[in-house]
Amino acid sequence: MALGTDNLVAYGHYTKGRERFGEFNREAVAEAKSEFSKAIELDKNFARAYGWLAYACHTEASEGWSSDRKASMDRAVELAMEGVQIRPDDYYTHWNLATIYVANRDFEAAEKEFAAAEKLNPIDADVLIDKADMHSYRGDADMALDCIQRAFNLKIPEWYHWALGFALFQNRKYEEAVTVLERMGDPPNTAYLLLAACKAKIGKPIATAEVKARLDKKDKQWTPDHLGEFPFVNDEDRQHYCDAMRAAGIEVP
Repeated sequence: MALGTDNLVAYGHYTKGRERFGEFNREAVAEAKSEFSKAIELDKNFARAYGWLAYACHTEASEGWSSDRKASMDRAVELAMEGVQIRPDDYYTHWNLATIYVANRDFEAAEKEFAAAEKLNPIDADVLIDKADMHSYRGDADMALDCIQRAFNLKIPEWYHWALGFALFQNRKYEEAVTVLERMGDPPNTAYLLLAACKAKIGKPIATAEVKARLDKKDKQWTPDHLGEFPFVNDEDRQHYCDAMRAAGIEVP
């Protein structure tokens, strides 16, 4: 059984969805959703396809690519929970659900799902990176950095630098965050904005026109509307983020 399915056609749609998702832009994630949906149509018990479809819905909401953020997040929760019900013994399903609980600010539930995922697979670096983001949003930057270090001991794909940059930003270590974020060759807009904000914080701002041109190049439909939805727990951290975005020339609604 290949990752929870004996249907090779379903598995093909799943792998294509994973590949498209990895491009991490509006169009690619929408196509990834379609591929995951096709996989589920062919195998109603393909738990990882449910989990990745949930993660794609969550990503659309978090990145501002959804026309209805609440509907996308509600759908993400529904799909991720179904994945857990189908395969409660697969750490992947618990990991998917945990990340979605974080986006919904349900940190108690997220903690339980991360714990379940780590019990089933204590050495998955991707789980540790997403858990680090949870700690960063809660204002526990030191715990986030600990998770990231453990993940880096296992592997260091480029996108991990985004999580490290965010944790450093939350720890008010802007120069270190700039160094880390500049290691990303072509960062998504949210990561690029974090870089621009950190540079502004150390007195080396990128020109506002350049920032906006870069955002538009990556996503013609980009707006800052979703930036105010990030799940910061502490008002101080939320204001810190909004002030940094403002310094970079972006007003958060």
